[in-house]
Amino acid sequence: MILIQFRCFALLLALVSFVLGLAPSLPPVQVPKSVAEGEDAIQQLWYEASSGRFSNVLAEPYQHLQKAWEHFLVQDGEGIVEAYYSDPSRRKMYNNNYFGRTRFLSAVRLINRKPYEFNALHFKMKRQMALTLVKAFADQQYAIMRTKGRNLAHQSAIGKSIQQPHDWTEIDLFARGPQDTATDKSDIESDGRDKSAVSEAERQEWGRQLSLGRDSSTIGGSS
Repeated sequence: MILIQFRCFALLLALVSFVLGLAPSLPPVQVPKSVAEGEDAIQQLWYEASSGRFSNVLAEPYQHLQKAWEHFLVQDGEGIVEAYYSDPSRRKMYNNNYFGRTRFLSAVRLINRKPYEFNALHFKMKRQMALTLVKAFADQQYAIMRTKGRNLAHQSAIGKSIQQPHDWTEIDLFARGPQDTATDKSDIESDGRDKSAVSEAERQEWGRQLSLGRDSSTIGGSS
């Protein structure tokens, strides 16, 4: 009896495994660079959109990005939704309610604050719409992040340049300005003239003494 029960259980387990193996699954979606290198909040939005959930309210750990997410949805979301559903290749495939256009518009306009949940396997257009919105937001935030990174690198380079040794004489002259520099130059020229005047006076005194010496020698010889 026990053996029969075990065989039935094994058969049931094999049947379940077979059914699960044949069950359709969501096709993998390549994660964009802006999402892969973005914040955790953006990666969470991407995961939810892939699984069939779109929300204009971020989870508690990601509230620091909530205002940016809402601003993006209000400013750009409606245009993205309308552009997606107005594509001629899709217009033949949907009506407003069945394929989610009105629900997405309600979400990006912040009219409906509840998460929009859908079957991502059966409604691939809804899934793609949600992913398109998340990717556009991720691209925007990635561009902002790169700009901040370049600015920080520029400031760091300036800081290192300031810390390098300099010719402080040139810096002092530059800091004091042309007027002070001209004053220093005038002082130097004045010192030069004073030294020249002293040298000239010394030469004249030496010549006078030399002349007196010759005169004294002449007087002594004639007596």
